[in-house]
Amino acid sequence: MSGLLFKRSTFLLPTMERLHFVFSKISQTLTAGWDEMECHKVFKFLCELTNLQNKIEAVLTERPWLKWPEELQIRLYCRHVLLDHWPNRSDRQLWLNLLLRPWPLVSQARLLFILYGPSYLDVTPQEWHVENVAGLLLLCEGSLCYTVLASKALNGQLFEVSRLLVHVVLMCQNEHQISWVVKMVHQIYSLLRTAAEKLRFIQHLENMFTLVTMDMMQFSVI
Repeated sequence: MSGLLFKRSTFLLPTMERLHFVFSKISQTLTAGWDEMECHKVFKFLCELTNLQNKIEAVLTERPWLKWPEELQIRLYCRHVLLDHWPNRSDRQLWLNLLLRPWPLVSQARLLFILYGPSYLDVTPQEWHVENVAGLLLLCEGSLCYTVLASKALNGQLFEVSRLLVHVVLMCQNEHQISWVVKMVHQIYSLLRTAAEKLRFIQHLENMFTLVTMDMMQFSVI
């Protein structure tokens, strides 16, 4: 039964009653076609049922790794139930935003690490590839992505901002995401204080697009 058919067949039932069906098989099959408000109700229901928000708060208020079993439990539950099974990036983005929204920026970064970072560190971790960082920014979208890029821009890291934006463009899968990146470029440009900084930002973008295009052409020839 598709999510749309399920929604129509239970149209006369209150949303909260439908949630009991959802929890028994929380997947894209059931919630496909539901709008964001209904998904938010599903998320709220699951949080109340599993005490998820309190568990996340207990982990975020402790030093990293002190509660690593609880961190792993949160990671597995959120990834397997809420995030990984969605084939559509926009659906994963919706559920990830619901997870991140209640927390301040520092806690959001910590929660992202719990969800997608290594579960245990016994060596110094290697730096993430730029493609992975760009993919994470695209998945987060919204205010979190802007905050990260704006912070780098204000600290003079215009080359890094340009590099990330270009790789985000390469990972876009639809017009909505492309439009979002264009809007992000305008916001970063407007944030810069001087004409020299704005010019340098545009030049970095142009150079990075040229470099990436040349790399892609060389790879295709090989």
